[in-house]
Amino acid sequence: MDRILAGLSMLFMAVGDSATGLVRSRILKERGKHISGSIAMFIICSAIGYYFYGVKGLLLSAIATLAEYQPWVDDNISVPLLTALTGILI
Repeated sequence: MDRILAGLSMLFMAVGDSATGLVRSRILKERGKHISGSIAMFIICSAIGYYFYGVKGLLLSAIATLAEYQPWVDDNISVPLLTALTGILI
């Protein structure tokens, strides 16, 4: 696997999920999934993804955002895993 793709997958988790938590705690004042956090994650991950991979990075950021929003899977595993797998396949 490409080192940049592996790093990008983990960077999406670290920075994107942190942005999600900050926005959710400021807007909702509680824990839980909310669309505002997902929008923040998509914006942050899109900027990072576009910097490293261009349009492909935008697709990867959308995958990361969808993986993070799923309530039945731990996003600490699903975001980097699905982002990396998608990056390998496209």
